[in-house]
Amino acid sequence: MARPHKTGLDYFPFDVDFFEDIKIRKLIKRQGGKAPSVYTLLLCLIYKNGYYIGGDKELPFIILEKTGFDEVYIRQVINDCFSLGLFNKTLYDEEKIITSKGIQIRYLEIQKMLKRKAVIPKYNLIGSEETGVITEETGVSSEETGVITEETGVSSELSTQRKEKKRKINPPSIPPSGEGRKEEENFNFYSIELPDDGVKRNYEGLLRELKDYRCSDDEIKLIVVLSDYGAIGGKVWRTLKEINPGIKMPGKFILSRLRT
Repeated sequence: MARPHKTGLDYFPFDVDFFEDIKIRKLIKRQGGKAPSVYTLLLCLIYKNGYYIGGDKELPFIILEKTGFDEVYIRQVINDCFSLGLFNKTLYDEEKIITSKGIQIRYLEIQKMLKRKAVIPKYNLIGSEETGVITEETGVSSEETGVITEETGVSSELSTQRKEKKRKINPPSIPPSGEGRKEEENFNFYSIELPDDGVKRNYEGLLRELKDYRCSDDEIKLIVVLSDYGAIGGKVWRTLKEINPGIKMPGKFILSRLRT
C-alpha cells in the first residue's frame, strides 16, 4: 500500500525583515505589539495543515488557549489581517478559508524542495505562470517561478511580480545518513534549484561544512531554508565560526541561532 501523501509542513522560512514589512507595521500600529503573535500562530496552523485552514468560530478560542490573549482582541487582529491583505478576504467571505497567494506559493516551493508532490488541489489563488510546479487545476508546468511575498508578511516591500529563472548545480552527493529513511525525506541536496536573483550564495560550501559537522539530513534541510541556501554574509556563516569542540550537537546549535 502506498504511503499517504503528507500535506502539512514541519517548518517554513521566516524572514529576518519580518518587522520591516509595511503590512506588519500597520498591524502593530492598529493592534499593538501582540498582534504579530496572533498572525504568526495562524501561519503555523496553516502550514501545519498544508496551505489553508478553516476559519470557523472556534479558531479564536484555539488561539486564546495558546496565547492567553482576549478572544475579542484576537478577532480584531484576524479582521485586520484580512483588511491589510495578509490573508485573502474574498476566499474567506465565500468559503470561510484562511490562506493567501503568498502562502500557497511558499508552500509549493517547500514541497518541491522536499521532493514531494506539490499541488494546490482546491482554493487555488495562483496561476501556472507564477510557479514552477504543476497544479491539479491547470495541469500546466512553467519553467519560471515568481518569488512572491505579497500577503505572507515576509518582506512584501520587495517586488512581488518579478519572475526569476533558476539554475541547477551538480556537485558530489552527500552520503546517506542511514538506512530506512522515508522516501519523502531522502532527497539529493545537490539537485535543489537555486534562485538566480542576484544574491551571492555558497550553497556547496555550506553543505560541505554541515557534512563535516555531521549534521543530520533533517537538520541540513532546515538550515538550507533558514539560511537562504547559504547566502553569503548571512547569519549561518557567523554561526559556523562560533562552533567549538565543546558544542556536542552542531546542527541543533546552528538551528537555534538561525531561529533567533
